[in-house]
Amino acid sequence: MGKQSENPYYWETSAVGAILDNPAYIGITESLKSTRLTFKSKKRVPSPKERRATIEDSHKPIIDRLVWDKATLLRQNKRRPTKTGATSIFSGMLYCADCGAKLNLNVSNGYKYFRCGGYKRNSRIKACSIHYIRESVLEELVLKQLQSFLFYLQQFERTFVKMQIDSSIADKEYELYLKEQRLEYLNKRVGEIDRLFRKIYEDNANRKITDEQFYRLSEGYEAELADVKSEIITLTEEIQSDDTTVNNVEKLIAVTRRYTRIEELTPEILNALVDKIVVHEAEKKDGKRTQSIDIYYSYVGIINIPTAEEIEEHAALRQASKTA
Repeated sequence: MGKQSENPYYWETSAVGAILDNPAYIGITESLKSTRLTFKSKKRVPSPKERRATIEDSHKPIIDRLVWDKATLLRQNKRRPTKTGATSIFSGMLYCADCGAKLNLNVSNGYKYFRCGGYKRNSRIKACSIHYIRESVLEELVLKQLQSFLFYLQQFERTFVKMQIDSSIADKEYELYLKEQRLEYLNKRVGEIDRLFRKIYEDNANRKITDEQFYRLSEGYEAELADVKSEIITLTEEIQSDDTTVNNVEKLIAVTRRYTRIEELTPEILNALVDKIVVHEAEKKDGKRTQSIDIYYSYVGIINIPTAEEIEEHAALRQASKTA
C-alpha cells in the first residue's frame, strides 16, 4: 500500500509550476517539443519554446485563460523579501520612468520605500536619479486611481470601450500591415524550403553530398520549417482575429466586474487589475513635493481616466440625450 499523505490536498510548488508551464491546461497542443542532439544520437532533449509548433483551442481548457495569463505574469515578477524580511504587494511591479530599471524595496526607520535599481547600481556616475517613493504614498495614489477608474467604468462602460478602440485604430492598422507582409514572406519561404529538401535529396541520391551532409542539412531545414509553420499559424490567428483590442478591453471589463467598490488595496485586486506601475521622479513646485505614476492596466496598458469635472460633463450629456 502506498504512503498516505498527511495532507492529501497539499500541492508542491514544483507541481504547480509544472502545470503553469504546460499550455495543455489552457487548450493548447504543442508539437516538436524535443529534438535530437545530433543526427547520430538517439537521445532527445527539450527544444526551445520558440521552435515548437502550437495548435490553439485543440481541446477544452481546464484553466481559465485570464487566470493563466495573470499567473504567468506574476511568476515573471517574483516578490522576494529583502534582507530584513520585508515584503510588499508592489515588489516586482514598479519601474523607473527614466531608465526602465525596477524599483527595489528598502526599509529605513520602520518605513518601507522604493528606489530605482539603476540609481542604486550606478549612483557614482549618476546614470539615473533616486525616484524615491514611500510604500504608503504609493498605495494611496494607486488606490485613488483604481477607485476613479472603477467608478468611471461602471458609469460609462460603452464610452470607455469606444475610447480605447479609437485610440488604437492607427496602431492596429500598421501592425496588421506588417503582419500581412511577414505572412506573405513566410508562405514563400515554405515553398523555398520544400525545393531545397528535394534538391538535397536528389544530390544525396546522386552521391553529390554524403549521408552526413544530407542529415545535417535536412535537420536544419526541418527546424526552420517548424519555426516558419509555427509563426504562420500564430500570424494567421492574429490577422483573422475579429478585434484584438476589443477582446483585450472585454477581458479587463470582465475582471473589473468582480469588484463593485474598492475600499482598500489588496494583493488580489492589484494583481487582477494592474500589470505594472511606472514611477516618475518627484518634483518640487511652490515648496510642495509632487510625484506622478503611470498605471498600466491589465490587457490594455495606460488609460486616461477623465477628471471629476469631465465625468460630471459626461453624465450631464448622457442625461440630456435621454430626455431629448
